[in-house]
Amino acid sequence: MTSLHPMPGLALTEARDAVVAYASHRWPIVPGDPTFLPVVRPCGSSPSLSVTQALESWTHAPYPILLPCGQGIDAAEIPAGDTHRVVHALRESGALGPIILTRHGSWLLLVSSGPPLHPSLGVRVLGAGSWVVLPPTKQYGHPCRWRVSPQAVDWAIPPRDLLQDALFRAWRAPVPTEHQRSRSL
Repeated sequence: MTSLHPMPGLALTEARDAVVAYASHRWPIVPGDPTFLPVVRPCGSSPSLSVTQALESWTHAPYPILLPCGQGIDAAEIPAGDTHRVVHALRESGALGPIILTRHGSWLLLVSSGPPLHPSLGVRVLGAGSWVVLPPTKQYGHPCRWRVSPQAVDWAIPPRDLLQDALFRAWRAPVPTEHQRSRSL
């Protein structure tokens, strides 16, 4: 895989450091191919990698880092215009978890796997059978970045019911002021 990183060795180091951190916190990560689909693993293999396997897999190439959803962690996609309101409600409820900023401007809130959210919320949830690209992977020339890093929330993945409650509150509440927005992140 050809690296487009200005310092290719640094891209490899960043990816390797990230996968070791993810695996050490038992996140179900897998390497991806250039089309951001998981690299095929032998039948019967564990769906995620140990720290040693992660380190070995990313030692020679900065594969895209993928999080297979439905294995303890899912992702709820929040449109760009609603993000500050939702984060404010999540922080107030103590349910703030890691948030990925997508290349399209929407945010992916990592949340525990579980039943669907209430349909009236209209939130797209990536669950079983879906994959989330994790930082520092570059996707179509754009770096995948954390808006709220896992370290900032002590690697906590909020329960889905708290996310749902926070979403109901966020979309029924007035829009946060600029001061509240700056304090929310």
